[in-house]
Amino acid sequence: MNPNTLATVILAGGLFLSATAFAQRAPYLQTPVQTPQTTLQQPAAVAPAQPAIQQPAAAAPAQPAVQQPAAAPAPIARQPAANEQPEKPSLKKKDIVSNDTGKTESTLEPSTPAPRPKSRWGITGGYNYAKTKYGPDVNGWQLGIYRDFAISERWSVIAELLYVSCSYSYGYYGSEGWLTLPVNMVRKFPIGEKSKFLLFGGLYISRRMTGIGSGYTDHGANLGLGVQFSKFLVKAQYSKGLGNEIENALSLSAGWSF
Repeated sequence: MNPNTLATVILAGGLFLSATAFAQRAPYLQTPVQTPQTTLQQPAAVAPAQPAIQQPAAAAPAQPAVQQPAAAPAPIARQPAANEQPEKPSLKKKDIVSNDTGKTESTLEPSTPAPRPKSRWGITGGYNYAKTKYGPDVNGWQLGIYRDFAISERWSVIAELLYVSCSYSYGYYGSEGWLTLPVNMVRKFPIGEKSKFLLFGGLYISRRMTGIGSGYTDHGANLGLGVQFSKFLVKAQYSKGLGNEIENALSLSAGWSF
């Protein structure tokens, strides 16, 4: 082969290969290359300084209201009845010295009510004389117990249980015994700090326990007076028989309560 021809063939083959390679790279060459953009960070705008606004002072927190306990309902006053008299407080006299004049003046102030008296038991004994309707007079002694039922400071009921032993002389000597139950209403009048004068009246019933005619009963009315010194009692009693045995009787006795 001619060297010129061989060189021509080799040159043509090289050109062909170069064109083919260029043709394969042409799409990539047509696409523009994107260059990465560098973002520059701008400095933040500084807001202009606002003038300081003075805030009002905060008010102190309100204190919680303390709940007061509910007041107890007032007691309902009892209305007096139409015919009931209003109760008046008892007053006592009190002497005071005036600051203006220096003189002693008297005034009245409510007094404390006295405590209610108590009922008491007691023992009693004494002398008894009786006039009978159909027989001789009798006399003797009596002994027993009593109960003072206090109603108020000035009123009471005294009940006694007495054994009365009597003797008599009617041509012969004899004796008899009676069980007597007198019940008297007593009015007491103060005559001192612990002393009282007594007036009383009531009824009695008796039963003959020994002697002639034992088992016989009698009854009557009483009237008497006495003096009480604290727990010591002295009294005199007159009895009027209303049966068929005793005409009248008189007794003197003393007692001690506890």
